[in-house]
Formats: sequence, C-alpha cells, structure tokens
Amino acid sequence: PAGDILVFLTGEEEIEDACRKISKEVANLGDQVGPMKAVPLYYTLPPVMQQRIFEPAPPPVKEGGPPGRKIV
Repeated sequence: PAGDILVFLTGEEEIEDACRKISKEVANLGDQVGPMKAVPLYYTLPPVMQQRIFEPAPPPVKEGGPPGRKIV
C-alpha cells in the first residue's frame, strides 16, 4: 500500500546515517521496490530543509509499478 514511513531516531548524526544507509539499501534492491526518498528531520535543520517532509513521495517508475515512498 502507498504511504509515508515515519522513523523515530534520537540524534542528528543517527538520523543522517540512517538516511544514507536506507538509500543505499534501497538502491541495492533495484526494481523490487518503488522509488524512495529519505528525508531527514531534526531541530537544527534550516526551515527550508524541514519543509521537505511535506513534498510528495516520488511517483512509481512505471505505470502500475510499486508506489514511491518517503521515509521521514
């Protein structure tokens, strides 16, 4: 099913590291999953960067393909 994924982590470094690792793992899965966008969110990010959480998830690569996901 479509929808965003919300992950709770404790600190800025842990959040940035998780975003990198998730992006790398998803890239290794290839066509098995839809497109994914990892979006970090923590207090010290500039407001413009924090607003990225409201952007839509990426669309499927092809019609009828797996839905895109946004991980915050």
